[in-house]
Amino acid sequence: TINPGQTSTLTIGLGNANAGAATLTADLVDSLPANVTVAATPNIGGTCTGTTSASAGGSTVTYASGGPVPPGGRKITGDATSTVSGGPWTNTIAAGALQTNAGDNGADASAKLFVNPPQPPSISKSFSASVIPKSGTSTLSISLGNGNLAATTLTSDLVDTLPSGLIVAAVPNVQKNCSGTVTATAGAGTITYPSGATLPAGGCSINVDVTSATPATYTNTIGAGSLATGYGNNAVSTSADLSMIVVGVSI
Repeated sequence: TINPGQTSTLTIGLGNANAGAATLTADLVDSLPANVTVAATPNIGGTCTGTTSASAGGSTVTYASGGPVPPGGRKITGDATSTVSGGPWTNTIAAGALQTNAGDNGADASAKLFVNPPQPPSISKSFSASVIPKSGTSTLSISLGNGNLAATTLTSDLVDTLPSGLIVAAVPNVQKNCSGTVTATAGAGTITYPSGATLPAGGCSINVDVTSATPATYTNTIGAGSLATGYGNNAVSTSADLSMIVVGVSI
């Protein structure tokens, strides 16, 4: 059992109860089940001395014709992965698939992989300075959390609607380590991260400068369900306060 995007090591054991080595007379091909692929780093290994191949992102592991299976047998190992929760995803090598000069395997061999449900995303926000002079600027930080081992994509726009009176600064100074284009237009009352953008494993953040000419305390809230992704929506709303004050003068 793995989390989405995690890897599991697949082991294929080849048995030989004979006193002498057997030799494959055809390729042994293990076709992975739907929703399971060879990992980005296949890590092909084991104790077989013939040629074993598996391409990252592929769906097969192959032990080439001519490979030996010595007395007592040997094994092939490689890493597989899945981003699709559910299962069991059952990997089966059928009877007769291991063809050798000593005969073929007489029974199927199967193993099951389960993938846990993904964790829904989270969202939080803060202001770099929570109290600033009237018409000053503060950096609004929006942090998008993804606790899964695989990236997911937004299924609808994430729109942060600023409270009335608070706007994007004349120089928005957008900074991010999220992919996709953040829309934050000077003087606008919204910040948008678009549908289809990627939310990487571990999450990412977006920073935008905001301002106001009206002294007040502004509460900026993004509601539960606003961050909609392939792994679900944020379950909890997030808020941050920014106070805009008049700075006194003296003689």
